[in-house]
Amino acid sequence: MRPAVPGASAPQTKTWSIIIPTLNEEAFIATCLEAICQLDYDLSTVEVLVADNGSSDRTLQIAGTFSHRLDIRILSIPGVSVSALRNSGARAAQGRYLAFVDADCDVCPQWLEAADRILAANVTVTGASYLVPPNAPWPGRVWYWRFDQRRTGAVPFVPAGNMLLARDLFWRIGGFDESLRANEDVEFCARAKRAGATVFADEALSIVHHGCERNLAHFVRRQFWHGSAVMNRSALHANRRAISLAIYTLACTMLLLVSGIFGRVALVSACLCALLLPPVLLALSGPERGRKLHYGPLLVVLVLAYAFARALVLPLAAFRGIHRA
Repeated sequence: MRPAVPGASAPQTKTWSIIIPTLNEEAFIATCLEAICQLDYDLSTVEVLVADNGSSDRTLQIAGTFSHRLDIRILSIPGVSVSALRNSGARAAQGRYLAFVDADCDVCPQWLEAADRILAANVTVTGASYLVPPNAPWPGRVWYWRFDQRRTGAVPFVPAGNMLLARDLFWRIGGFDESLRANEDVEFCARAKRAGATVFADEALSIVHHGCERNLAHFVRRQFWHGSAVMNRSALHANRRAISLAIYTLACTMLLLVSGIFGRVALVSACLCALLLPPVLLALSGPERGRKLHYGPLLVVLVLAYAFARALVLPLAAFRGIHRA
């Protein structure tokens, strides 16, 4: 479900509107807002909109302490998806441009200055992959090293937690799909490209993400959550590679179980090899520059966990489809 387009015609009294969705972010919101205070930019031309989903901790009190340093507004929109939070912030925005950032991220001082330069060069949607802090747990470090490091230039998507574009373009594309619980950035950028927009990542816009996965269990839960959102019809096309891996993993696992039940040792071995093939290939094809050999086995574990988490979504989606029918 995409929203109506009321926000594009609102008055433009600022250059930038920074939109931060929150839900119980008291551990991170202060550092996020402090980083915005340290921007090398005229902050009188910037507004900050905190779109809160019903926090029960001190998130809003902490955000309120920045009112003497930032033009900050707090919007209370409880019980909605993160896409709806972002859209609500965009709807209330008075800036010519929108900058979406997550509450557990710290922007760099040149963030908006670099965005001005990039958007002036006929780029229409920009941003960058997340950086991980030096003390990040191993799942975040390894995943970033293989899949997000130096992801620049024309890209399929930029994360919604670090996306910058003109407000009128955002609404012309239709805003984020509010029916999605996750992966709204992938779906939005796919729709933007179909509308003729360019999606461009630049390292100058990189931000530090403090909320990366703490351990393997946290990684699996997050991937299952993302995978369940991918099964939404509007996101299927943009995530076909992930869905293909999930189908492949589920098929290998089912065949492995059946082979084990019937004692087919040779087939069990073949299924195990087939199951491990994608993780091993991805580990071997990691970045040559700065290659870290000890990351190889960890990467195999992470990709296998990713594949299993996404595969578990498939029977759940099928059950829901049958139940709706």
